[in-house]
Amino acid sequence: MPEDVSDFEKLSLRQLKQAVGPTPEPFRVHAQIESAAQKPSSTGKPYLELKLNDGTESITWRIFDSNNAFNQAASLEKGDWIELGAYWESGKYGLDPRNCALRVLKADEVETLLAGDEETRERQRADYRSISDFIDSIIDPRLRGVGSLFLQQHGDRFKRAAAARDYHHARRGGLVEHVAQMMRCAVKIAEAYPGL
Repeated sequence: MPEDVSDFEKLSLRQLKQAVGPTPEPFRVHAQIESAAQKPSSTGKPYLELKLNDGTESITWRIFDSNNAFNQAASLEKGDWIELGAYWESGKYGLDPRNCALRVLKADEVETLLAGDEETRERQRADYRSISDFIDSIIDPRLRGVGSLFLQQHGDRFKRAAAARDYHHARRGGLVEHVAQMMRCAVKIAEAYPGL
């Protein structure tokens, strides 16, 4: 049975990828199951392939039938939120958690994870302010009104939306980051080409 992992340092998946080397080290992560599939190994035995995502990064966790977490992980479905504590090392298939402790996250832990880290939250708040300021600066009153109405009616959902499912800004709040970047690009292009 795995030890209590509550004292293990909690990292984002991005931090985990940077921290893990060839020697096992104790860490825990909070993530959502992005996909779950059971597959046959080269010997015909079943293994699970879970794609985990925490908004900063994603990893694929391959769980073979000899793993102590196999039966528990087999009950997980796409969309479930988990804590995975283990001794992590870099192995043949990428990050390899050993002696795993797995549990489903509580509702408040999910909310914390969805909010992102403080640096991401601050960047998204600044991006939202710049979008709002950009809309306020639009000279045409009709376009300014449409932009303002959009933020009034859909601002909260806009702040939570991802820009994509798999590619750029595929995280909560990613759409705000993407739109703010595109607005900054448009301003610079307009400076270079005043006729626009």
